[in-house]
Amino acid sequence: MDAALDGLLPALGLDGGGIYVLDEPNGDLKVARYRGVSSEYVREVARFSRGEAFVGSALEGEAPVVVPDLSTLPGFEELTRAAR
Repeated sequence: MDAALDGLLPALGLDGGGIYVLDEPNGDLKVARYRGVSSEYVREVARFSRGEAFVGSALEGEAPVVVPDLSTLPGFEELTRAAR
C-alpha cells in the first residue's frame, strides 16, 4: 500500500492523499495510509460511513474517488468533518 500511494500521488500531480480500506465488520471506510496531510487532519477524517461525504460515496459507486483539489468541489466546506 505504501508503494502504491507513493507512486500514485506524483503520477496524479497531488501533494497529499490517502488510501481507505473497508472495515468489513461495520462497513465503514477507514484510513490505512496517508501522505502530505497532518496527523490532526487524518484523525478528523479517519473513518467514513457509507454515503458520508465524498469518501463514503466511494462505497456507493464501488469505484475509487480522486479529488485533485477539494476547494473546487461544490460545498467543499461540508465534505469533511475537519472543514466544519
